[in-house]
Amino acid sequence: MIRKIKEKYLQIMSYAMMIVLTNPILARAAVTPVEAESFNTKLLDIASKYLTPLGGTIILFAVVFGGIKLLMSAYSPEKRKETMGGLGYVVVGAILVGGAMFFAGVFLGLGQSFK
Repeated sequence: MIRKIKEKYLQIMSYAMMIVLTNPILARAAVTPVEAESFNTKLLDIASKYLTPLGGTIILFAVVFGGIKLLMSAYSPEKRKETMGGLGYVVVGAILVGGAMFFAGVFLGLGQSFK
């Protein structure tokens, strides 16, 4: 019962916070129109400066954690199989992080070709 009340309270507070934070009065300056080209380049700059290194760091920690887990489960075939399955997800994540900038460049190039 108390758990349901806490969940409902959390939902209401989250909704209220979303309404308060998206209120236009809280904007620091007037909202100005932005050209699509400058927005795309800014978005790519943010992704290349912050998101790609963050993704690489997370993948590094996941590989190290998986390696340690694999060492710890060296004599148990079931645990080793489970750990190897988890490392497969890390490889898929690495491919997604590595391909993100490639696909962003492709989409940016397609957008500029429609001028």
